[in-house]
Amino acid sequence: MRLKSYTAPSMAEAMHLVRQELGEDAIIVSTQRAVGGKGVRITAALEPEDAEAEIGGAFEGGLVVRKKLVIRSTGKVQGTVRYGRIVIEAGGEVTGTIEVLQPEPAALALPTSFRLPEPGQE
Repeated sequence: MRLKSYTAPSMAEAMHLVRQELGEDAIIVSTQRAVGGKGVRITAALEPEDAEAEIGGAFEGGLVVRKKLVIRSTGKVQGTVRYGRIVIEAGGEVTGTIEVLQPEPAALALPTSFRLPEPGQE
């Protein structure tokens, strides 16, 4: 998961920046007032196919990582964190609610055709 924060004078301008850089598939993970109370700060994410994330700075809000989440030694995460697997380096911090996601069930391989046994050959 690729995370990025945007600060702008209004929510509409911040959303425009998100859509311009990350596209229509971006997910808003947190919104808050900008430092000093003027404007807004949006943290958005773009979830690639493999859905992994690495945090090396401060992150506040909700975070869902389907595969592996790495919190570096300089990472500070506060909020609700849901993950498939987690690695926290010495010095890294997670404060709040954490939850392990259940693995997705493997697809069943079904035969495309089959034959019933002949009577008496069961």
